[in-house]
Amino acid sequence: MAVGFRRTLSTLTSPKAVAPASFLLDCARPKKLTSYARARSTSLPVRLHPLVAGLHDAARALLGWADAPAHTGPAWVSAGAALAGKVLDALAALLHHPSQSQSPLRRRPSTEQLLDDLLLLADLHALFRDSLLSLRNLLAETHSSLRRRDGRFRRSGVGVGGVGGERGAVAEDADAVLAGANAGEPDVDHLLRRRRTVSFEDYCNEEEEERKTAMARVRGLEECVVAAENGCEEVYRALVNARVSLLNLLTPTF
Repeated sequence: MAVGFRRTLSTLTSPKAVAPASFLLDCARPKKLTSYARARSTSLPVRLHPLVAGLHDAARALLGWADAPAHTGPAWVSAGAALAGKVLDALAALLHHPSQSQSPLRRRPSTEQLLDDLLLLADLHALFRDSLLSLRNLLAETHSSLRRRDGRFRRSGVGVGGVGGERGAVAEDADAVLAGANAGEPDVDHLLRRRRTVSFEDYCNEEEEERKTAMARVRGLEECVVAAENGCEEVYRALVNARVSLLNLLTPTF
């Protein structure tokens, strides 16, 4: 018999009042699952309705992603955005349930708080989009600067060759002086010449390697920005759907 069970529409609530802002996160924690079996629902016939279970699973997946060590790369960014979108989609699906139109949920203070939280999330989404736009512009300028540096380096190849020729002539004159001054020490002239040549080549190679490394990092950041922008679009659509569903729930129909 179901007479002894408390009858409610919200199968995720515990006997104690839960703060609206942390309700979803607290329910998604495994340590909170012990209190779910104490409630039965009239409109949602099982202990965890598929819609409720879907919302719970989506929240747990998002928490797992947030608690795990961060990984750089577009795949990690896309995964986080997709999980956030799934939470909002699951919330919208639950609010779309036909039984919610006669639910006492519409008269609860937590419902108004949820609406405020969705508005806050929309504001944060707008700020995040602005930050992504600024980052994209900064990366574009950095990329262009690195490419211009590479172009100047290639175009100045002839000039570098000319400077190298002049440097060679000066080096020959210096070698002649050193040869006369150190006639009894031929190894000194050889070591000085080798040091000058190797140092110049090492400098050019080191500069080129640094430029290539910087270009690779910029490309990686650009890919992450693209992944974040695509994820933001999905999150925004899910956010709008959830907010519209909640507004429809709060708006009385005649």
